[in-house]
Amino acid sequence: MSKLSSIAASMRSTIADKPAAWVSQPLPGGLEIVLSHREESWRLALRRLDVYPSDTEVDVCSRVFGVPEGTEPLRHRSNDRSNDRVAHYHIVELNWREIELPCAATL
Repeated sequence: MSKLSSIAASMRSTIADKPAAWVSQPLPGGLEIVLSHREESWRLALRRLDVYPSDTEVDVCSRVFGVPEGTEPLRHRSNDRSNDRVAHYHIVELNWREIELPCAATL
């Protein structure tokens, strides 16, 4: 298991049993990963100061975190005003739903 796969598994297990939660993990190179969910709706956000995460980073993280193929990334910017300075974050966000189907044996 790669280090990123281990991080993804840990982040998912941290929030999976809660009805709504989020967790973040900074990585070397300035990339920060935020994973959140509310019931069946999931969100993976990759953010970095001053420049968008690369397409390669988005592709690799999408695959490792189990984002369904075909999920379109949304790009936007956000300013964080804290500690008397403004941080300009560039964010790539992926949103999807994971719906548990009833087991065939219980139908």
